Amino acid sequence: MKTALKILAWTVGGLVALLLLIVLLLQLPGVRGAILSAALPRAERALPGRLTIEEASWPALGRFELAGIEWVAGSDTLAAADRIL
Repeated sequence: MKTALKILAWTVGGLVALLLLIVLLLQLPGVRGAILSAALPRAERALPGRLTIEEASWPALGRFELAGIEWVAGSDTLAAADRIL
C-alpha cells in the first residue's frame, strides 16, 4: 500500500511540475513566437481558399495581434480586417 501511494505521489508531483514548466515556458516571448509560427501555417492549410496575414504577434498570454488579414476563396473575399486584437 505504501508503494502504491509513493508511486501516486511521484506521478502527481511530476504532472504538476510539467504543468508549471509549460506555464513558465509560455511566459517567454521566443516560445510564444515559435508556437505562433507553427500554428499560422496549419490554420492556412485548414481553411479553404487563401489566407493572408501580413503581421502576427503574441505579446502576452491571452492576447493575439493580427494585422492585414484577408481570406479569399476564388474571386470572393470571405473576410478582411486591418487589425484584430
